[in-house]
Amino acid sequence: HACCRAGEIDRAAQWIRRMDERGFKPTVNSYSTVIDSLAKRGNVEEAEAWLHHMVDAGIEADAVTYNMILCSYNRLGDVPRATALFQKMQERGVIPNTIGYNLMLNILAQNGDTAGVLKYLRQMRLHGVKADKISFRTAVKVFVQHADAAGAEALLEEMHVCGVQPDKYNFNAVLAACALSEDAARATTRLERLRGRGFEPDAHSYGTMIGACTQAGDHHRAEHWLEHMESAGLQLETRNSGAVVSALARTAGLPRAESLVSKMEQAGIKVTVSAYNALISASANAGDVDRAERWLSRMMECGAQADVASYSAMVHACAKASDLTRAEAWYARMEADGVEASLVTYNSLINACARCGDAPRAELWFQRLRAKNFKPGLLTYNSVINACAKVGDVARAENWLAAMEEDGVQPDTVSFRTVIHQCRVRKNPQRAEYWLEKMRQFASRGGAVAPSAFCYEAVIQAFARTGNAAKAEKWFEIARKDGLHVDFPSSAARLPSARKASGSSFPGASPSTASPSTAS
Repeated sequence: HACCRAGEIDRAAQWIRRMDERGFKPTVNSYSTVIDSLAKRGNVEEAEAWLHHMVDAGIEADAVTYNMILCSYNRLGDVPRATALFQKMQERGVIPNTIGYNLMLNILAQNGDTAGVLKYLRQMRLHGVKADKISFRTAVKVFVQHADAAGAEALLEEMHVCGVQPDKYNFNAVLAACALSEDAARATTRLERLRGRGFEPDAHSYGTMIGACTQAGDHHRAEHWLEHMESAGLQLETRNSGAVVSALARTAGLPRAESLVSKMEQAGIKVTVSAYNALISASANAGDVDRAERWLSRMMECGAQADVASYSAMVHACAKASDLTRAEAWYARMEADGVEASLVTYNSLINACARCGDAPRAELWFQRLRAKNFKPGLLTYNSVINACAKVGDVARAENWLAAMEEDGVQPDTVSFRTVIHQCRVRKNPQRAEYWLEKMRQFASRGGAVAPSAFCYEAVIQAFARTGNAAKAEKWFEIARKDGLHVDFPSSAARLPSARKASGSSFPGASPSTASPSTAS
């Protein structure tokens, strides 16, 4: 024992040999002490070698000795070797005890082996080894891991068969499986059953239930269970707060979400950064910059560290309010606090520039984004294009749309329609037509940029306003063939070229002069 505690295994082996030489037969405990010491130090192969020495010496190991090595395989997560040792143990006539089975259940559960867990539970019952609460607590983990609510429920029934009374841990595990599978209805039923069996749900039970409803998108039911929890005098757990606050802000409104966070603060419960961020983000989406700033300040006062999501939400709030100066001030604060900006942050800054019609500034932030090795995406390019369009700089907007393609970012409908619309406004029908043609080419290659009625109408109006009714009619007919309902400008129908067109059938043409169109 002393040698093993000191880690001197070779010396311990010498004493075992001396015992044998002096006529004292080493016992199971003698070998087990060495095996346990090796297993705890992670020398599993040596521990198994000593197990073989023990057997060769005519001393049969007991279940406790095997459990020592199984424990080590558990720490290593080595399922094949643990399984092989467990089988070898049975082949030698050693009956595994509850602890041995629990170790096998644990290593299989850690590796997500549902079938293996069920197999060993059946073996326990078959061999008359009584499963205990630890057995079922261990087994239920695999069902939670796989979001298998039905399997977790079946395990509860198995507990009853084995005479083991389920506790809150088991019920909460079923609720967790329901939450992960987004099965709010089953979670609700199970929580009601929990109460019916005399168990009073705790904060974890309610938190899991609310989480299940939130993940399933059933925010009204989440609100219902939150009210039940509060009426029971319980407070939401820290780890569930972010998702619940976010859900409340979307469904019950920002004041309800703020009320919940205030109650948590008053109760001394730590509010997570994600919960504060949910309030900042909700304030930002409402365009309420002052409110967003108040929550960010309050978060910092409570000792929470603002992260990139906190600052990005603030920049977004300023962008929505078209307050570029304030947005840039928050970016500066972010840098001063040592928080690295994300692509979302830069997109919000460029969006703020677009809303304020400051194209040069938008381009500057785009370059800064590049300098930070971020790859601009669709939203980034669309914001810059929008900034150029806002000031009526069509050529600049077109250049950015072209650059977008060169950068491997596929434009969407918004990209094209922004440019096409500005070409119409600036009375440049040829460029509007060029980009509509380009858009149609993208669509023909399977791109998700099919021209909308708005795009066709912009081109039709651009030609109509410059007196080219034939071209206007051409695009009207193409739009109609594409199954789109577009309005043809009445001013174009009154143009001489339109009235002379043979068989014109577009809106505004006189029935007496209408005939099939020859426009190409």
